[in-house]
Amino acid sequence: LIFVRRVIWLYPGSIVLGVGIGAIFLIPFAMVPEIIDRDEKAIGCRREGVYYGLFVFLQKMATSVGLAIGSVSLGLAGLDTTVEGGDQDVSTAVIIVLRLMAGVFPALLFIFSLFPMFLYPYGKRNPRHSVFS
Repeated sequence: LIFVRRVIWLYPGSIVLGVGIGAIFLIPFAMVPEIIDRDEKAIGCRREGVYYGLFVFLQKMATSVGLAIGSVSLGLAGLDTTVEGGDQDVSTAVIIVLRLMAGVFPALLFIFSLFPMFLYPYGKRNPRHSVFS
């Protein structure tokens, strides 16, 4: 969606992005129960509240920091939000910052997140064993 020239291409792009964003929110919540079970096996007590509380807190913190960075970046690029009526010419710098924040930076963060994902100990090479078996 970085170099979209026609509006019609936004619809299939939005569908693809929706599936990806859905996976981003689904996969970590699917991994937390496995971590809790492994922690119970190692420690001997269950601490679901600590894990889920910390997970949600860090997720909200990351969202707020991302929004702050985006707002500051757009302000530095010259976006003026004080103009009423929405009749504002958007500069090329603002468009470049939007494209970087919506396309390039998320792609880079995704690539960097693949490294710890491949180091995650569960999967085909290391089969899971239930705590209760």
